[in-house]
Amino acid sequence: MVSCTYNYIELEETPDLVSYEHHVQPIFSNNCIACHNGNYAYPNLNEGFSFDALIYGNYIDTTTLTSSKLIIKINDQHYGGTLSSSEIDIITKWIEEGALNN
Repeated sequence: MVSCTYNYIELEETPDLVSYEHHVQPIFSNNCIACHNGNYAYPNLNEGFSFDALIYGNYIDTTTLTSSKLIIKINDQHYGGTLSSSEIDIITKWIEEGALNN
């Protein structure tokens, strides 16, 4: 008997309005803080520290998206990073919306 296996992958949709707290920080918490924890690599992307580290560390440029250090790193799959295209889209949209601490 022969059968096929189908692996269903659910794609995340980019929300209408991106919330830093509910959409962006979880991406950092799930993918980045093993290294970006304030002890090993900067910026510190731990919850409670990440927004200030990104904004005041000049990692975000809301006027020219492609100049944002964060966008450059995640689009280059920084150190073999594993961000999905939907996660990158969420971070990109957050910056396009003005990189608010919401």
